[in-house]
Amino acid sequence: MKIFITGGSGLLGQYLNIEFSNGHEILTQYNTNEGNCKNYNSVHLSIQDYAGVESIFSSFKPEIVIHAAAVSNPEKADSMPADIVYDINVNATQKIAELCSKHSAKMIYLSTDLVYAGYRGSILKEDSKLIPISFYAESKLMGEVKIQETFDNYVILREALLIGFGLNHTTNNFHKMYNNLKRNEEVTLF
Repeated sequence: MKIFITGGSGLLGQYLNIEFSNGHEILTQYNTNEGNCKNYNSVHLSIQDYAGVESIFSSFKPEIVIHAAAVSNPEKADSMPADIVYDINVNATQKIAELCSKHSAKMIYLSTDLVYAGYRGSILKEDSKLIPISFYAESKLMGEVKIQETFDNYVILREALLIGFGLNHTTNNFHKMYNNLKRNEEVTLF
């Protein structure tokens, strides 16, 4: 299959590159950091460059788009101007959904479990009430809505915190906690 991966140099994206390059033709997109994209068929492009993204659809002709590019956590979203976060997490997601619809590509969208109400104290179900408690979570939920309004050939994955070690420049809470414990330093839990 031909798979276009947005956010290919991110924490999850680099692992997607490794996994999907086995047996599939991938094109992986990165913006600020190259990560392991340099080892694969890749493109340096902002997902806000709609003409550039459209050109990729026309030339590469993906069958599946794994949309992992985003302002990817609450802390980062809070440190950036809201209109930039909205443009990346909502407008760019809508544009990619429109291109998937136009080119008959399935879209796999990486969202977040933070779209759910966090006060329930028990395991949530997929259809539990959606009450995002941060601007980041709200923007990811709005991305979901834009996809649902655009077409019906999609899968939305509401992922929780990733566990494991980031590659190259990427880290996550687990990785930071591990490094702090190794250095015998205080650990702040999520």
